[in-house]
Amino acid sequence: MVQLLADRGVQLAVMPPHNPSCPAVRQQNLVSIVYPDDDTTITLPRDFGGRKQAITCRAAAAHTGHILFWYLDGSYLGMTRDRHEFMIQPVPGIHRLTVVDRIGNRSTRRFRVTR
Repeated sequence: MVQLLADRGVQLAVMPPHNPSCPAVRQQNLVSIVYPDDDTTITLPRDFGGRKQAITCRAAAAHTGHILFWYLDGSYLGMTRDRHEFMIQPVPGIHRLTVVDRIGNRSTRRFRVTR
């Protein structure tokens, strides 16, 4: 929700706590990959000149100011803060995208890239 609100211009310093008496309360991960979906197939787009375009990966973190570290197939790509979008140009094949915050919360997605 924090990421959705931030995308619409509403900034929250801290996510309000969930009502502890709500039956939906459970241990939750504070980091989530929004795109790509798990086990999805992505066809790499090309521009009019035939050059391979990048895929925009998106993640969400529960708190504003969260820093996320991005990995593709175990290799470090970089980090994001606040707006968690990262452009990648993977080769065709099966890949594993992982985002991790500073305290170890993580989300991983497996996806396939085709031409």
